[in-house]
Amino acid sequence: MDMLEREILKVLPSLPNEAVKAAAKVLCDDVGVDEVSDLCVVVEDDLKGVLKPAKIRLLLNAWKVESEKSSGMLEDVSPASTPSTSMDIPSSSTPKSLFQFKVPWEKFPPELLVCCKNKLKPPPLLRKEMVRILVEDVDKINRKPSKKEFDYIARAITDKYPEAFQDAFGGQVIGSGHKSLCDQMVNRREYFRRSRRRLGYETPRKRKFGSPEKKSTSTDHTDDMVKNQDWLKEHFKLQHHNATEVLIKMASTFDLQRLTINSFMMITDLRLEWPFLFEKLYLYEHYARLQGRGDSTQFLRSSMENNGIEIYRKLKTSNYSGMNNLAASIKVECEKHQSKAPKTLRFLDLLACYFKEELSSIYQIFDEDVTDERICEVVQPTPTVIIRGTSLINASKLHVILEKSVYIECADFFDAVTCAFGSYYVFNMQYPKEAKKTYEFVQRYFAGIGDNAPRSKKKTDENRLHPKVQALLEKFQ
Repeated sequence: MDMLEREILKVLPSLPNEAVKAAAKVLCDDVGVDEVSDLCVVVEDDLKGVLKPAKIRLLLNAWKVESEKSSGMLEDVSPASTPSTSMDIPSSSTPKSLFQFKVPWEKFPPELLVCCKNKLKPPPLLRKEMVRILVEDVDKINRKPSKKEFDYIARAITDKYPEAFQDAFGGQVIGSGHKSLCDQMVNRREYFRRSRRRLGYETPRKRKFGSPEKKSTSTDHTDDMVKNQDWLKEHFKLQHHNATEVLIKMASTFDLQRLTINSFMMITDLRLEWPFLFEKLYLYEHYARLQGRGDSTQFLRSSMENNGIEIYRKLKTSNYSGMNNLAASIKVECEKHQSKAPKTLRFLDLLACYFKEELSSIYQIFDEDVTDERICEVVQPTPTVIIRGTSLINASKLHVILEKSVYIECADFFDAVTCAFGSYYVFNMQYPKEAKKTYEFVQRYFAGIGDNAPRSKKKTDENRLHPKVQALLEKFQ
């Protein structure tokens, strides 16, 4: 029966599930079809009353062509010799056809497979991970898959594990689940396509920090993490939080957090799933776990505080356009406030000037009466430090804003830069092209992440260091 249903779906992928099963039952019980090779002898009268005449003729035509191919009668079928109706028939000889797609079960999370074999609905996060893997594999075969092809893949999954993927409402089954799974893959494909172009994000193939290892083949570990995630969501709604308990549960769900982040969910959606991840304390803890050292944020902050003034000393005499004027303005500011703090605080100004990049992609200063709506209109979607006040030294309030909607409050400028850099790292974000070299220098010189190998001449080699960044790093060695 399953074999017959698949053969029907190869030709008529949009045929309703009930009609597919009815046609397969007639072919098996009434006509006596036992093998694929038997389909070539089926006649139109055999399926009368089960399918519409046009659908029956499409099936018979396709099965006839397939039979002739397999018997060697049509070694090379040209478009001219194929009936016009066969233009809609998927052919296994087409290199980009997805109707021969094999579901990569071995790539799916083992916890999901356990749920399927036990006839249990997998948690939404595991299902999203399955869809992500499917779409990435589909993209390698065909960059422009049709909905019919996604529908065929969805049916292959729901037919194998119907109980795990069927749609239910109020305890009653309302559908096989293949349509909702198909829609989920189509939506994921569309998001995957947009994410390649969306400002501030890399494609899923480029950058993934802290991907969770597949350690367990049971659902116990995943169930515990999901329960802890639900607890965190509910606890976040309370006015006062138990920081110790939150830290413990955030640590226990780290793998699940990485799985969610690496699915390239929108920041606003990610905040709904992991609200504590957008509070500085827990963001810093996550960053430290990714780095593998508990003092990662303290190291970055102290490195900027202690070495920021070295940037001023090395670059103030450089013959780069605008550098002399910038150095002079910093000196005037120091005299005005009778402090050396501007020389340390404005190290990003000097770096952006040296690399000829836009400082506004890193931080921006606004008057205290400027509304949040106005700020969201002018900043980029990437993490940006927002300063309210007249200058860095006179800042009254600092935030880091992500995707023009999420605000993280910070104590001072170094704290804000640490938070912004940590956000890039934790959320797999790409540095904005207007400030990429500046962030590359901060990453290697202050945060100590990555090697200092020069970038090759290949355009595809994006992980190598820009020569100008490398040259400046060598000055500080």
